[in-house]
Amino acid sequence: MESMNIDHETDDDVEAAEAAATLGALASGTAAEEAAAADDDPLQGHERYSKVEELGRGKFGVVLLAHDNQGQQQVAIKCLKPNTVTLRYISAEVLNHRKLQHPFVIGFKEVFTTPHYICIVMEYASGRSLYEHLCQSGHFSETAARWFFQQLIIGLDYCHQKGVVNRDVKLNNMLVQVFPNEPRPPVLKIADFGYCKAYQTSDPKTKVGTLVCMAPEVISSRSGTAYDGVKCDIWSCGVMLFWMLFGATPFPPDPAAKTVEERNKSLLLRIMEGQWQAPSSIPVSEPCLHLLRHILVPDPAQRYSIADIYAHQWFKENLPAEAEALKREYLGKEDYSKLQSEETIKQELEKAMQQWATNAYSYQ
Repeated sequence: MESMNIDHETDDDVEAAEAAATLGALASGTAAEEAAAADDDPLQGHERYSKVEELGRGKFGVVLLAHDNQGQQQVAIKCLKPNTVTLRYISAEVLNHRKLQHPFVIGFKEVFTTPHYICIVMEYASGRSLYEHLCQSGHFSETAARWFFQQLIIGLDYCHQKGVVNRDVKLNNMLVQVFPNEPRPPVLKIADFGYCKAYQTSDPKTKVGTLVCMAPEVISSRSGTAYDGVKCDIWSCGVMLFWMLFGATPFPPDPAAKTVEERNKSLLLRIMEGQWQAPSSIPVSEPCLHLLRHILVPDPAQRYSIADIYAHQWFKENLPAEAEALKREYLGKEDYSKLQSEETIKQELEKAMQQWATNAYSYQ
């Protein structure tokens, strides 16, 4: 799993991505040189934001730590190269992310375009991803795993109540805010909404996400068949909890598999059948295992709901009173007055589409 996931591509989008790449290759030498320069610093010449360092890179763009010269603060900026693939998801990502204002969700600030990128400005969390923390420690104690899981569920429940399903819940899409000079526990923040969907108008149908965290019903769904995005997010939370506790995925491929194809088939089979076993080498309490057994259930109708998780004794243990209040405190109290308007966002996205079309078809 990469530490930054900004490659929003699905099987259905491969053909479009290849077409976009072909068109981009037809651009003039001058345009290509300009694009190469922009790759070094997508924010070069921008009046408000200046690059500090690169945080992550993927096929379609880069995530930067930047300085906001106007607000005098550090921000994270996701710089994506516009094409038919990225633009398909950016609109949903930005408009849905804008709705979400919660301590356990990375805050959205604005979107703007440059000649070669569309840039999404977000709150910067000074810590590393949860995946990076886990790689360093091997696995978390049950107490630490529970604290992160509690925050994840509360933050995700808020998103669901705002009508947004994430569809790519995984360790490296969670950032950890640490407070080295304060007696405060670390704060988890849901950081990536690249595959999110507003589900109240229609159920999700597209196969998106990361395979090892993907719910069985997403894997098995046929094109155009709807699934419950909320229950899929809950499955992924269960995978995350297992991974934090034991330092490995609950569904590893068969070690006896000799080819990549055999490994993938064995992985899919284990996910579809919910075949997992907790390692005996790492002691975990029975209430915790009981919760996992009710989340990692292949049948979404039998899988625990968020309400079931809230009511579970393991989840409620050591849950701070202030965390309990966060389940309801922020819902309906969002202040969007200082955020970029939806109309302006749509104008920026339209500008990005026009710029991409111009660059892709430029032969001069």
